[in-house]
Amino acid sequence: MSEDVEAIRSLHALADLVTPMALRVFVSLGVPDAIDERPGTAPELACRCGCDARILRSVLDHLAARGVVTKEPDDTYGLTTLGRLTCDTDGPSLQSWLVGSLRLGTLRGDVDHSVVALLDVARSGRTALEEQHGESVWERVTRMDAGAAIQEFGRLVPVLDIEPIWRLLEAYPAATVCDVGAGSGRLAHELLSGELCSFCHVVDLAPMVGVADTVLGHRFATRYAAVAADFMTDPLPEADLYIVSDVLVDWDDARAVRLLRNVHGACRPDARVLISELTLPSGAGDLFDPTAGRLRLNIEMPSPNRTVEALVTLGRAAGLAEVSTACGEHRSAILFAPA
Repeated sequence: MSEDVEAIRSLHALADLVTPMALRVFVSLGVPDAIDERPGTAPELACRCGCDARILRSVLDHLAARGVVTKEPDDTYGLTTLGRLTCDTDGPSLQSWLVGSLRLGTLRGDVDHSVVALLDVARSGRTALEEQHGESVWERVTRMDAGAAIQEFGRLVPVLDIEPIWRLLEAYPAATVCDVGAGSGRLAHELLSGELCSFCHVVDLAPMVGVADTVLGHRFATRYAAVAADFMTDPLPEADLYIVSDVLVDWDDARAVRLLRNVHGACRPDARVLISELTLPSGAGDLFDPTAGRLRLNIEMPSPNRTVEALVTLGRAAGLAEVSTACGEHRSAILFAPA
């Protein structure tokens, strides 16, 4: 029986790991920026980037075949238009997000690379980072020093599809907000910039609070307070509105309810709680492959893409009653009151 060589070649192209790893090594060694500064031969670039010239030459030759770098007759390598997208860039952008995901040894890069643990994830149901590196995202964040956290999260990336949050805040205004699990402070930045509150408490683990200080401190020094705390157990500051945005996705149902009960315990009778989570879009018009994105979310996070109904159920289990809901293309936002 003759073999279908073209079909086998197509399957091999789907399964091959060489190009994805070559790109990650290329970025992780800082080669794009070295070439952007001054094109060079493999030995010259290896000396500047601190790696083995023989292996780097093979990496660069493969990426030249894939249209990422150019190779001149004198063996000097340069960057193509595509290759320039692997250079570091300042400010929030899809390019900076992608480059961060390709850089091994960082949290974002290691989370992205941990997809190679998919077999173990399929067997255990744990997250890929736990299988690949033996710790959760938040355990990794807890170990970071302030400098590493700022390097990892310090770029101010706009909140995706914030409009549902906006609609609820405009309908139910609050002077003082407590952003629980505030991360880099990006949501607080949006709230304060948009004059949707007069003061914002940002609550998170100590390394992340340091990041929020770098994002908010210069412009909003008198309008926010950074609070280093375990939002599962520690008392939370008094506020008119508590926002839990893009946080519950990192926790299973039991720990999500525990977090929300702690928020409920901080509420005055007239306070409100706003829960907001991203939802994965579907359809051929998506920027990235929706099936691959859904698979990645499922292996990276304990509870991705909860429905509005599931979020309402979590809120009720924590003693909260639904007041109003707003949904956008990529985000759901639900306002609760203490029951």
